[in-house]
Amino acid sequence: SPNDINKIDTEIHNKINKNENVHNIWRHDAHNYLSVDKLSWLEFYFKQRSTITEGVREGKFLDFGLLYGGPTSACTIPDSMYLTTNPNKLATPMSSSMRSVGIITKYLNASGLPYLEIGEDPRYLPLQAKDLYNRSKRILCVKDTNFTIKHIKEYKSREIIETTIPCSDVGHSYMFLMNEEKDILLKEPGDRKTRINVAMHCTASADSDVNKWKLVKDFILDPFPETYIYGKWDAKLIKGEHQNQFKEIPMTHLHKVMYDTKYTLMIAGSKGWGSQSKFWKMLIFGIIPFFDPDNENIFGAPEFLQTKDANDFIQKV
Repeated sequence: SPNDINKIDTEIHNKINKNENVHNIWRHDAHNYLSVDKLSWLEFYFKQRSTITEGVREGKFLDFGLLYGGPTSACTIPDSMYLTTNPNKLATPMSSSMRSVGIITKYLNASGLPYLEIGEDPRYLPLQAKDLYNRSKRILCVKDTNFTIKHIKEYKSREIIETTIPCSDVGHSYMFLMNEEKDILLKEPGDRKTRINVAMHCTASADSDVNKWKLVKDFILDPFPETYIYGKWDAKLIKGEHQNQFKEIPMTHLHKVMYDTKYTLMIAGSKGWGSQSKFWKMLIFGIIPFFDPDNENIFGAPEFLQTKDANDFIQKV
């Protein structure tokens, strides 16, 4: 989708694109010059590569795609599917989903391009757009399993079909170690004064599968009233006696706090799926990360870090 890659510093741009294999097909706003709407631009671009040579050489086809999973609404393409609540009315996509996702889903449907999805968060895998019927061949994630997704058979079809997509464990969590510098890792934990803190978001729309509020209340807030939860939380969830223990401070501003903390509790976003980047990040900060009872330990961490219940966690720390 449209991006600002050409606005970044030249040195950084050259480092990212050192192999000259990153092509910005939105450069120079060619779609506006040729009066092609954004939703149709990818299909037009690759069909007309003989006349549009920016970034793609004559005769160069896309062989396959690798797409990173993220949030989207059920409808991403205008006039593509009917509402489930009103079968005679066409659905209208949210403008954000149409701009960021619809451009890609429309191209995938039109081209039939084979592709893989990759990601860590099962809430966004496979892509939840029900108007995408050219589905991925496989999902690359953190465990060997299968995903099932319901979607339309074709545009404006009232037939909803179900596709099962295999998922492979590719050690995705290690991706979060790529930018870490070994030279600045701690040699020893140091003298730490803060026993526990938790850095975690919780919003009603994205965290319906796990009762994060109950977990932090039972494991953290009630037994350790001096503890803070850092992150964005739904105001309705935290209203009451513990609301002053929540601080909406981004992780980038918490380094001093983190390097003074001994323990944390990692709560997964979905039942049966382990936390990913947080495990490695806590270790880099020198914090011992405990797993909540539903958080799968995919890292081979000591069994001691897996908690059975709140009392087990309290006793261990």
